[in-house]
Amino acid sequence: MASRVRGTKESDFLDKIPPGLALSMILMRENLKKSMIETMTKTADTQHNSPKSRNSVRNDCEGHACPDCGRIYKLKSSLRNHQKWECGKDPQFKCSFCSYKAKQKMHMVRHMERMHRDIDYSAAKTEVLISNENSQSD
Repeated sequence: MASRVRGTKESDFLDKIPPGLALSMILMRENLKKSMIETMTKTADTQHNSPKSRNSVRNDCEGHACPDCGRIYKLKSSLRNHQKWECGKDPQFKCSFCSYKAKQKMHMVRHMERMHRDIDYSAAKTEVLISNENSQSD
């Protein structure tokens, strides 16, 4: 063969490997090539056949794909949320403590719990209560 492995002929390389291991390595390489070709073919087919309608695409191994951006979701409800709140839209929730922005309120809540849990929110809660009382008395 004309292929080379680290500057030597493949047969020279395989002569240095124990016989039982050499066959396994060759079979693994061939299986890897085959799976890579299948994956590339499948990806090319998916890209060329993607629908332009707002309906989700259900494929057993792929889930529900957004027809606009191609993101894939396991649940159809997650795709609907993505289309309603995220796809092509700017983030509408901004963190008051850092530069983080989120497209969904739940993502902001999760960010606050994970990143700012040590911050004392009592002053903010008091401010909210006072503003609510003032708006009710008006």
